Amino acid sequence: AKQYAAQLEAAKARLLSAEAQLRAAEANVYAEEAGLIGTESAYRKALADLERGQELHASGDISKADLDALTSILDQQKASYEARKVSLNGVKANLEASRAMVEVSRADVTAAQEAVDYCVIRSPINGVVTKVNSKVGEVALGTIQNLGSTILVVADLSEMLVRAAI
Repeated sequence: AKQYAAQLEAAKARLLSAEAQLRAAEANVYAEEAGLIGTESAYRKALADLERGQELHASGDISKADLDALTSILDQQKASYEARKVSLNGVKANLEASRAMVEVSRADVTAAQEAVDYCVIRSPINGVVTKVNSKVGEVALGTIQNLGSTILVVADLSEMLVRAAI
């Protein structure tokens, strides 16, 4: 029974760890989404700057080198934005994996709890143990079809009949 109780405690600890990882994954998604908004804003600004630069270059107010610099900045911002979107998808996948690990950990806790519950012998009646045929640590065998051996005897002593000769 101690082994199963230890397994239950370990399963509970793994569940707590999985839940903490889930919260961290959720925070990562929020941070990545906020970063994506910032990167998208920078990309849109670079796009607007390039459009203004094209107009200014057409009117002769800026050089071709200045226009090329604006184009380069736009390309960098676009690449950064696309990379951030891919990163967000990866972080979301990690979030789903963390959710799955929490579910697996919950199932492990349930299975460990059932193993602990199987270590407890319960009587279908209230009473007093009158005979013990097994010792602590022995394996109790039996199924519905094969009842196995008697582990202990419980007697209901709430009502007793006494025969006495006077």
